[in-house]
Amino acid sequence: MNTVEFATEVAAPPREAIAAGAGARTMSVPLRVFGRDDALQIIPLDVRETADDLYVISRDSRRIGYIQRVGHVFVALVGERLDHAEECGQSLLWDKAATSLVEEADARSRRAMPAPEPPARAPFPEVQYLVGGRLVR
Repeated sequence: MNTVEFATEVAAPPREAIAAGAGARTMSVPLRVFGRDDALQIIPLDVRETADDLYVISRDSRRIGYIQRVGHVFVALVGERLDHAEECGQSLLWDKAATSLVEEADARSRRAMPAPEPPARAPFPEVQYLVGGRLVR
């Protein structure tokens, strides 16, 4: 399992880093990911604030889920559509909620991949035995 960390822990994305857009504000957030071999990878996330307390999270131009602020808690919801998204984690820190969202989205994408087909096996050759000088199947 990959461990995902942000460069700094934040309670919410910094508003000064969010550029004003058409009805929504968007920013890119770099994630530090430590894989199985402890190699560091940077994964960029696109974060778009659509409402006061709702963030749309995209990765590689594909929506992976949402983070919704409910009181002091950030709730991570995995899924492409908000009405079908499922809760996958909660945290008091925004980046920890994003971490659980990214990990769950990665796990679901691995499960969604079809298993490779086994290689075609040659049929068993017909076996014949020699019994008392006669071939028997």
